[in-house]
Amino acid sequence: MSIFKTKSAAAMILANMLVLSACNAGTPSSSSTAIGSNPSPEASGTPSTSSSVSGETFQSDPNLNAPGEFPIVKSPVTLKVVYSTTNDMAQNYAAQYISEKTGINFEWLVAPSDQYKEKLNLMMASGEKMDLIVPGNNASARITKVEEFKYASQRMLKPLNDYINYSSKNVKALYDSDPAYYEAMTAPDGNIYSFQTVHTQARPGTYHGTASYKMWINKSWLDRLGLQMPTTTEEFYNVLKAFKEQDANGNGDPNDEIPLSTCTSGANVQIDGFLMNAFTYNDPNPNNTTPYFRVNDDGKIEASIMDPQYREGLRYLNRLYNEGLLYPDAFTQDRATQTALNESSDVARIGAMPAQHCGYLVASMTKSDRWMEYEACTPLKGPEGVQFTPQPHSSADVFPTGLIPSSSEHPETAFRLIDSCYTDDLYLAINRGEKDVAWREAESGELGLNGKPATIASLTVPETSPYFGNMNLPGFPTVSPTIMNTAQEQDPKAPNGAGHEMVLYKATEMMEPYKVPMKNVIPNFYYVTEENEKISSYKATINPYIQESIARFITGDMDLDTGWDSYINELNSLGMQEYISVIQSGYDRWASTAK
Repeated sequence: MSIFKTKSAAAMILANMLVLSACNAGTPSSSSTAIGSNPSPEASGTPSTSSSVSGETFQSDPNLNAPGEFPIVKSPVTLKVVYSTTNDMAQNYAAQYISEKTGINFEWLVAPSDQYKEKLNLMMASGEKMDLIVPGNNASARITKVEEFKYASQRMLKPLNDYINYSSKNVKALYDSDPAYYEAMTAPDGNIYSFQTVHTQARPGTYHGTASYKMWINKSWLDRLGLQMPTTTEEFYNVLKAFKEQDANGNGDPNDEIPLSTCTSGANVQIDGFLMNAFTYNDPNPNNTTPYFRVNDDGKIEASIMDPQYREGLRYLNRLYNEGLLYPDAFTQDRATQTALNESSDVARIGAMPAQHCGYLVASMTKSDRWMEYEACTPLKGPEGVQFTPQPHSSADVFPTGLIPSSSEHPETAFRLIDSCYTDDLYLAINRGEKDVAWREAESGELGLNGKPATIASLTVPETSPYFGNMNLPGFPTVSPTIMNTAQEQDPKAPNGAGHEMVLYKATEMMEPYKVPMKNVIPNFYYVTEENEKISSYKATINPYIQESIARFITGDMDLDTGWDSYINELNSLGMQEYISVIQSGYDRWASTAK
């Protein structure tokens, strides 16, 4: 069956906003400097437009030992790393561990996540000397493929092809083991400029992220009212209606229940996410390069928000809103406001909420057990039998990292540093921290989320540790040759939030049969420069109109019968068909080379 039913601030001001942290950690050393503090007048060198050397002509840096050997360098080298953090990097455990093992010292050019990209743009434009760009994991600091290739098109990044071919042990071995790595990370000009996480069958990444659109329903309310977990949109409506009318939280006040709520910030909280997929496949994730788009069964790009069945989904949401089942503030409240609302009395006030995880219902999962009242339901079946959950494409993540600027004075050393991160040893230091303080080897009988024997187990870092809160290097590209299976509490209801990961795992496992076919998911491929510019322009005008219209249709400010054609016409007048054409060009180019 087809899944488809028919400003930039002045540099002087910016300098005052930067985080400055210059510290000496001895030798090997690590220091932190505010991004943009000492820009050099111009970049030293530019990248080639293709990988053009052979094994016979590639000239490796004579200061480097053989690929895969430690230390990496024969004589100490200092790399300037552009990183997003507010931590004191001179006191970071992983940074110190890597320095001691590799012989590489670090000068950390740091900025808070909300200032990172603006500072990075200034540095790149000025040609400031830097060796490695690692944005970190915060959403506001992440670099997209669009931004990455824009830098590359302006010859601001070093291609990594030759380093992978002739100066790598670990990265090349991993990439050669699965062509998906090359496929996902090769830019339109044939070069690789960054490292990215690739989700393969063997390495699925964070499992609960493969089915992130979940609906969390208060199971204690269902039990109190003698109701079953809903399986259809009509059953869900009836559950919400009972929540509203029958004092579901049992405190004697029949008017304080909020049947359905959501918020404006957080993962997969969009009101047209989980529920809309009972009417038509729709992925509104704003982290996607092109949210609201999909591939039909004929390989053509479609906008889900123009589908007549999307209108029927909006009609359903409008029904919930009109009957007081959808909280009016859902379109304006942030996550903190929602959690405060749900914890404002001795009993829960929210009956259901869409989100990636149920932690959005409490301020702290370790200090409150209220989240345990909630369980995820399966994707709901709509009136036409549609029952899907979106999934990300199995290609690379959206966010590149480990970029080497053209201004780098030690580009091959920077590459070798990343190559060394693709070992079990550095993977654990970067992602876990200090052995026997932040993690330990698993004991016999300990199991991971998948029920298989664990390889490692997490430990609670004591506040007395000199690295407390500063153990890891989030955002560094790293893959372990050994697939790590972390020991997990097997009881979902274990106290202090210990069973939360098991809750997410079981909820995601339940959604497996309903995942939208991968062929209908737009891959995270690269666009050429002209396409990137057009996409940025269209998103800036079209996406806000989409979001405004969704809210207006649901609240009744726009009529779904008399206003739908005007909505479609306005989308087209803003360039929707041209937008679709640009995405189609990129998709066709990707499809012609995908294996």
